[in-house]
Amino acid sequence: MRKSALLGVVFMLFGCGGTDLKIYDGTEPKISFRKLYDSNVEGYGYFKNRSGEIEARYYVTLEPKWDGSIGAMKEFNYQDTGKITNRDWKITMIDDDHFTATGNDIQGVLKGETHGAVMHMNYTFLVTRESGSKIAIDMDDWTYLQPDGMAINQVYMSKFGFRVGELVYTLKKLHKGEKFKSGYLVK
Repeated sequence: MRKSALLGVVFMLFGCGGTDLKIYDGTEPKISFRKLYDSNVEGYGYFKNRSGEIEARYYVTLEPKWDGSIGAMKEFNYQDTGKITNRDWKITMIDDDHFTATGNDIQGVLKGETHGAVMHMNYTFLVTRESGSKIAIDMDDWTYLQPDGMAINQVYMSKFGFRVGELVYTLKKLHKGEKFKSGYLVK
């Protein structure tokens, strides 16, 4: 009897499903991973720790290249602390609304899908600590396309089911000929 009660509590805490993405079907403008990343993209954002305090602000650049349904994307993150990190993504479009990706600091395979104006991705990010060791963090990643083409991204970060932080940033496609900034700028 105790096992059943304990399993019930565990299911209530961790087993409840997330948002059904189909509720966003028909919302406009329709987001497409491939269209959002068919040219260079930049963004500004911040990281909040589990207490809600902003620990870092950053500027991100994303430079995609496509060959049919296979893509590669270079990502650079410039923090206001001076720290710079980069990620090399390998992307596979399964169909217009589903994709997978791998990255140099991603454990396993990212799985993503779009419904209406919303894109959702789940993946495990390997965070490098100051000691050099790595810790796996689960990422629940949501992007919301706005009518002007700007996208808002919100990523909930957790470990063992407990929230450890949150990333929030905006994404904007660069116009043809527009260049990336040279680093994090606070003006």
